[in-house]
Amino acid sequence: MRKISLPPHSLLVVVGLALLIRLTAVVILPPSLADDSHYYLDRGKQIVTNTVNSKEFITFGPMYALLAGGTNAIFGRDNAILFLRLLQAVLGAAVCGFVWRIAYRLTDDIRIATVAGLGIAINPIFIIDGNSIVTEPLFIFLLTWALSIYIGRKIGDSRQLAASGGLFALATLTRAMSILFPVGLAIHLVLVLPWKRALRGAAILLIAYATILSTWTIYNLVKFNRLYIGASGAGDLLFAGTVGYNGSQSVDTHFAQVNGGSVPSDAARSSAIATTFGTTIASNPIGYLFNQSKKLASALLQPHETIYFPGPSLKSMAAQWLRTDRSIGGLAALLTDPTFWPKLILYIFHYLALIFGAVGIVLTLRDWRKFVPLSGFIVYTLLLHLFLLVVPRYLFPMMPFMWIFAAVAMVRLWVWVRSRKFALRYSPQSIASSPVTSPNSEPGNQSAG
Repeated sequence: MRKISLPPHSLLVVVGLALLIRLTAVVILPPSLADDSHYYLDRGKQIVTNTVNSKEFITFGPMYALLAGGTNAIFGRDNAILFLRLLQAVLGAAVCGFVWRIAYRLTDDIRIATVAGLGIAINPIFIIDGNSIVTEPLFIFLLTWALSIYIGRKIGDSRQLAASGGLFALATLTRAMSILFPVGLAIHLVLVLPWKRALRGAAILLIAYATILSTWTIYNLVKFNRLYIGASGAGDLLFAGTVGYNGSQSVDTHFAQVNGGSVPSDAARSSAIATTFGTTIASNPIGYLFNQSKKLASALLQPHETIYFPGPSLKSMAAQWLRTDRSIGGLAALLTDPTFWPKLILYIFHYLALIFGAVGIVLTLRDWRKFVPLSGFIVYTLLLHLFLLVVPRYLFPMMPFMWIFAAVAMVRLWVWVRSRKFALRYSPQSIASSPVTSPNSEPGNQSAG
């Protein structure tokens, strides 16, 4: 009889704690609706019920729309929102488990896996995001699941590669930002496997990926006679990243400015995007890269989900006190603002991931081939949004992997501190300077002389 092995205790604790916190958040916190939440609920319902007409083009990846629209069609809008929040609580707990598994498989250190999992489980940014009707909870769930399979005990296994390729396709059909990342994983296989096995594995991964990804392309060709691979919003994101972004309405305004007063569509829209992008770079390439780098850095340094709390930003509140007040009363008013501490906690978790994550990447450079699927996704995300529109929300999907690197740095720092304390405590100097007593030399047994 085959012995059933139970999951490690720390994995159960991480996932169980994450689920408990997220279900509690569903009860306590109000739901958060983004600008595109209603679009996914309503247009997704049209897709599911097949009531989309031939002129209502669907330019986004369909996975979250199918999920949101399907629940809307079955339960109605209010119950659908509640169902999505409950489902995303489960998905968020599963993400903690996937992060734990990735960290453990890469390091064989249960302490690192536990810290990485807890970094997601108790992280208020992930908790708030999971309570929102947005694509990120599903996208991050599929992304971390796919990588947890890809980084298996036996890398290059055909079934693992087929499964991870399929999951990457579903992730791309949720958020198209990952569309080129599996190509990077195919290159990674060449770096870590003999070339014949690598080529076979890359073929399995990419065929599984392309097969599932193509279903949406075929649907759009048949339904709308339009060619979409993943989604069609990349051009608009490139345009918005080039000319600036002040809300969704500003995109059409900028298009009208570069197109003689009218908003272009189809081929004219693509031409306007290419012309604007090319002209901007050609006129001042250094200035363009500098400005794009500033936008990227600004989005990277700003925690996701601070907009969940009303009022001015934490940075503006602190800057205003420093510039105009600097009094004890002003500081007290700042610290007693009802949104100050929640926003500060978001900053703490965000910067723990950034700072320790960067250190962890440096510490793992010796084993870079093993860790490059994670560091590669981080670099891929940053490079992609160096050109496309960048906001903290768009960089958020790389944070589970930043927390894995952060866990490596935190655990190694803890081990180093403990070893230093041990070395100081038991150094020859400390031993020589400590009093030597016998078992019977208690104060009551000492003689007067």
